[in-house]
Amino acid sequence: MRSGRRDCRQYEGAPTCITESTGQHAAAFGVTDDLRAERLARLEGAYEHLATKADLKDLELRLTSNLRSLETRLTVRLMLVVSLATGVVVAVDRLWS
Repeated sequence: MRSGRRDCRQYEGAPTCITESTGQHAAAFGVTDDLRAERLARLEGAYEHLATKADLKDLELRLTSNLRSLETRLTVRLMLVVSLATGVVVAVDRLWS
């Protein structure tokens, strides 16, 4: 192995074999264009389950909207409980006074 460079034949299937800026380096190690295309297609298929920045932004917007809705519902419920408790205290005070 030469200093500073990896031999693609030693790293069969590794992404370093197909991500060269030109095909000259891969061709020097006996990696054909068909093999590079096949490996690239395999790698692209392997990462389909990963989220993109746009996916993450969409998720953030949906979660923010859901949290705002939840906050509103909880605020209304809290106000209802406080009003009910106040009414119970006033009613008990009037009955026992």
